[in-house]
Amino acid sequence: MPDAIPHQSVADGKKRSGIKRFAIRFCVGTTITVVLLVAGECFAYYHLPRGNGQVFNYKSYVLWQATPRVEGQSLEEDGLRRTLSSHCEDGDFTIWLFGSSSMWGYYLRDEDTIPSLLAKAYEQSGRRVCVRNYGQPAWVSTQELIELMLELKHVKKKPDVVIFYDGSLDSILPSQSDEPDAHLGFPTFKRKFEAWKTREASGFDYILNTNTYVALRRYARGLNLVTGDFSRAIPQERFVAQGQLTYSNYLKNMEMLDTLAARYGFQYVCLWEPWLPEADKPLSASENLMKNGTDEDTIGEMGVMHATYKIFRDARQPHLIYLGDVFKNHPETLFQTLVHLHPGGNLLVAQRIYQILQSMDRKPGSATANSH
Repeated sequence: MPDAIPHQSVADGKKRSGIKRFAIRFCVGTTITVVLLVAGECFAYYHLPRGNGQVFNYKSYVLWQATPRVEGQSLEEDGLRRTLSSHCEDGDFTIWLFGSSSMWGYYLRDEDTIPSLLAKAYEQSGRRVCVRNYGQPAWVSTQELIELMLELKHVKKKPDVVIFYDGSLDSILPSQSDEPDAHLGFPTFKRKFEAWKTREASGFDYILNTNTYVALRRYARGLNLVTGDFSRAIPQERFVAQGQLTYSNYLKNMEMLDTLAARYGFQYVCLWEPWLPEADKPLSASENLMKNGTDEDTIGEMGVMHATYKIFRDARQPHLIYLGDVFKNHPETLFQTLVHLHPGGNLLVAQRIYQILQSMDRKPGSATANSH
């Protein structure tokens, strides 16, 4: 029995020594893992794109509103994009313009937005008008309609003319989901909202918000290993049907505009914006490069947009005007992206809008004619 005690002590010592070695190795391994994760987070943070200078704030019913953070872009006191040459005193003729980033002026200074150029055209003609830019990046026509209703509820001075300037984003919606009437990125918003409450429970969802995960996903998208958050495969035989969904929804929004126009006494017009792949325009070299540089994972999306633009081009509806031919005799570079325009392109669009409003002004019995 006495001989067993030393053997037991030796065994206990070896056991404690093994546990100690394991604990040391575990601590070292954990420390190295944490250091690598922190290094990866820092590396991803400093190498991820910092965005384009816009900050988006939540806004009731319409979801978001942009705040510019770049030189030359500013806001009015009420949060709308600033419009130069606009005169909004009592009694001034008032024009409200709605649209997405093309109307808001995503890449442009205040003086080069469509509303500012339209106001300048009126000013140069010797007429004071109040032009208000209700455009917001990534908005679609239903959001614009909701914003119009909210403004009509709350502002004292109602508009004389309302202009909707839509096209590319409304066209893209059917390629994102089967919802008949949705905003841009609906599937992602839906998924994040429905996962909101689950974050209070235990789990590892926080990993999806790390810089490392975001960077790896961007890298995987660049290698075509995963698809974008907003895209889905659309078979070619469904392109026209998807385009018809957009057209039908847009006509229903126009019916709502008819009702509001009759109730509040304004005239309105809906303009379908130019889109480079369907523009009736002699293309410059850079525009040709953009047009032919379509990613493979957006082919279905582009097919739906082509079909939609053809439907709107051939449509014959009161208050709906297709602007795909506005650059018909202009071979110079006017597009910055497939839909965003250089200042020269915006100037031509503003001039066309001015001509449209002048023709509306001359129609007997129109809302604009009756307002003088």
